[in-house]
Amino acid sequence: MPSKDYLDAIIAETTADFNYAVTLNDFSKMYAKASPEFKKTYTEEEFKSKFQDFVDKKKVIIPILSKTVTMEPELSPEPSIRTELGETILVVKGKYATKPVPMTFEYEYVKHNDEWQLLKLVVKLV
Repeated sequence: MPSKDYLDAIIAETTADFNYAVTLNDFSKMYAKASPEFKKTYTEEEFKSKFQDFVDKKKVIIPILSKTVTMEPELSPEPSIRTELGETILVVKGKYATKPVPMTFEYEYVKHNDEWQLLKLVVKLV
């Protein structure tokens, strides 16, 4: 299991990358950093289209996402590691207590060459 500092950093980076992608309607940088498994599942265009709703409502969404930069996420359950098809996968779920609604997330990362790369991205504002 990565250290708490590393977990905090990778969660913050993923959230910031997502905020950047929505703000500019440009998911290319985030997609480029994703794991090969992620890229086998989604093309860059499919990835972008999954979050078109966020882009369409960015006047409301961006202020909420931007608040996460200075916040500590509440992780629940505790981060965990599982093995799937011989791959080590880090599972991180939680929320930021943003207003007017919390941002919940589910991020999964797969380890390649001692680097955790994005495998799954679920973000909700409810």
